[in-house]
Amino acid sequence: MTDILFFSFVLGYYDEKVMLLHRGGKSEFLKM
Repeated sequence: MTDILFFSFVLGYYDEKVMLLHRGGKSEFLKM
């Protein structure tokens, strides 16, 4: 049970980072 919760937490964290990259991080990344 806890493994599933931890896995879903990691996936949610990863998805959040990817969404941030797609939203505003890409233009900032290209600026660098």
